[in-house]
Amino acid sequence: MKRRVFVVLLLLFAVPFFCFAAGSAEKSGDSQEKILRVITAESFYPYIYRDTSSGNLTGFEYEVIEEIAKRTGYKTKWLFAGDPAAMFGSIDAGKADTIALSISVSEARKKVYTFSEIYLYDKNRLVTLADNPAKGIDDFQGKKVCVELGGINQPFFDEYNKNLPEDKKIKTITIEGSPRENLELGRFDAYPLSVLSFNRLMERKKYNIKMVGEPIVIGPIAYPFSKNADPKMVEAFNKTIREMHKDGTLSALSQKYFKCDATKAE
Repeated sequence: MKRRVFVVLLLLFAVPFFCFAAGSAEKSGDSQEKILRVITAESFYPYIYRDTSSGNLTGFEYEVIEEIAKRTGYKTKWLFAGDPAAMFGSIDAGKADTIALSISVSEARKKVYTFSEIYLYDKNRLVTLADNPAKGIDDFQGKKVCVELGGINQPFFDEYNKNLPEDKKIKTITIEGSPRENLELGRFDAYPLSVLSFNRLMERKKYNIKMVGEPIVIGPIAYPFSKNADPKMVEAFNKTIREMHKDGTLSALSQKYFKCDATKAE
């Protein structure tokens, strides 16, 4: 009898304790910090890269994202992938919220992703080997040009090729890895690159490449989100980007990393 009473009393005391513990866990869950999962590369100078002395991430994209996170109350979790296709795949799989890698806004991408406000404008020109005699786009007729999958450059080449005979059309291909390294290996003849990136890249090291011709595309840059992304997160990004345009933060960061203000459309 005593044993039965003891068991009942133990259960009675256990019930309120369980309720208290469950209530504490719920409260703890409510107070969890907001995490912003950002996927990027680690060596896309000067957009985002690791400082050679400290090993820490730095660059234009890094500072913009961290400022947005600070102003909106998010803690940033940085993730890494080797190429944009894998990064978009992480958004599709729900493993990342957005990409910080100077992602251009194209009509094809807008059908699949929700984009933030534009925070940068980038001109793209063709990059080829330094000893290539080509002077402009017409010199690449019948040759191979590497483009980013789903980017803003493919529509340009589609339009350019429209009235050309088959043997004169520029063949566009996509590859994994560094376009510059693959260019040097002879896998294609040229690739479009942002002027901002090229200028700063060549300041660090004189690679065996050059830019030719006029800009083929002027691309608006924004942050992509899943169509199913939290609308509060997207609106927080948009509101903060507008504020950073207005208070000069974006212009200052552009001057710091690109030595010009590339935050306004020309």
